[in-house]
Amino acid sequence: MAMAKLILLAIAFASVVAFVSAHTTIITTTIIDDDDQNPISQQQECRQRVQEREFNQCESYLLEGQTSFDDNKHKKKHQEQEQEQGLQQCCNELQNVDKECQCEAVKKVFRDVQHQRGGGDYGSQEIQQLKHKAQNLPNQCKLKTKRCQIGTIITTTAGNPFWPLGSKQCTKSEVQGRVNQCRRYVEKEIFGRPRTLVMSINKREQEQQGLQECCNELQNMRKECQCEAMKEVMRQTKQQGGKQDEQMQVVRHVLQNLPNQCGLDVQQCHIPNEMF
Repeated sequence: MAMAKLILLAIAFASVVAFVSAHTTIITTTIIDDDDQNPISQQQECRQRVQEREFNQCESYLLEGQTSFDDNKHKKKHQEQEQEQGLQQCCNELQNVDKECQCEAVKKVFRDVQHQRGGGDYGSQEIQQLKHKAQNLPNQCKLKTKRCQIGTIITTTAGNPFWPLGSKQCTKSEVQGRVNQCRRYVEKEIFGRPRTLVMSINKREQEQQGLQECCNELQNMRKECQCEAMKEVMRQTKQQGGKQDEQMQVVRHVLQNLPNQCGLDVQQCHIPNEMF
């Protein structure tokens, strides 16, 4: 009898979990069109250098901007003083970063704050306010880097995710339609790369630009989505048809090199042969 009750409870619990998961709506926020003018190699190095650093004061300063001031004049003045102090402490953190990496540090602060707030748990207007405040830091802190463009922010809503409620795995909506630059880069690698040993300066610059645009797409995705995005490029390239097995092997090789070339959070991405 006791065993039967336990089985019934287990079935009921599983049904509730399935129902909640099926009716969960996920709001995802993606940052695209990064306008960083630094060379790709320098961005990779800076990204790695700031990745392990903590910018707690800057994160606190950005989050303070999301709170409203009290109507009481005395409390309002106290809040303003706290914000000024928070800004100064944030500036100290950023000023201790090498000049060429200060913009990457600002971007890391913005991404970390966004993740702390649950990504899509707050509206796009608030995200834009955070972005504006973060982009003002170089000027407010008198950093050696004068301009830091974080990018355009798109917020999308998707229902019925692939994974159960509470999972941090990537959803289909986070990668579909978000890998256009990487797909173009791969296509150029297959058909557009000169087969001579001497490559013109113009061709090298175009290839570097294509890689940069692809890296920007991947860098602005969550770690859990970066490998899935590369696999999506593989799927789209295969669906286009007209590719020989040797060319698909080139695609696979190019994609599996991207984590290292782009300095991604995900260290490697294995693309199985079965995908082509």
